[in-house]
Amino acid sequence: MNHGEWTARIARVLAAYLQHRNYDVLFDHGRIESDPADKLGKIASWIGSSYSFEAILGHLDIAVVMPNTNRVIALIEIEESTDNPKTLIGDIFATLLGEQLSFQGTRQLHVGEWTTLLVLAQSARPSHETRLAYLQSTALQLKTHSSAANSHIGSVMLYSFTDESELEAKVKQYVDSAIEQSLKHGGTVSP
Repeated sequence: MNHGEWTARIARVLAAYLQHRNYDVLFDHGRIESDPADKLGKIASWIGSSYSFEAILGHLDIAVVMPNTNRVIALIEIEESTDNPKTLIGDIFATLLGEQLSFQGTRQLHVGEWTTLLVLAQSARPSHETRLAYLQSTALQLKTHSSAANSHIGSVMLYSFTDESELEAKVKQYVDSAIEQSLKHGGTVSP
């Protein structure tokens, strides 16, 4: 399997799943020849006053954006081949320590209490669940000590999956939960 194949498929499934609710699903790892150009591109967490390669802290795989706004309901990072703690910590903090978030380098995205950061990692070992729970709770504690704009993300969720079907089910479940959570935090108002 090529890097990002599951991620791109999950993004397409999620776009179809949310189509009737008009949420934008922006994603990376797709196919230029078949995926919509306005939905395919890099989602970058970055610092500073101008977007550049040197300012990027990390990339995310999927952003679910509220209809007719740039408010992000869910940011999703999918690790298709590892649940290595160092990789997962990098995924979380490259996002939370950023000052800005953009799509395709030009579309400014907004995060806040209404946003959920969801990191999913493939793992065949149920024993790693304790480690994932520890990383999640510690990330939530540490983000409160940051003044970075992206640290205002309301929820950080870290879960594992064993195969593509479980990944699809979990993404749908947690995105539905993120949408519900966003509504409690004024998720119907544009920035």
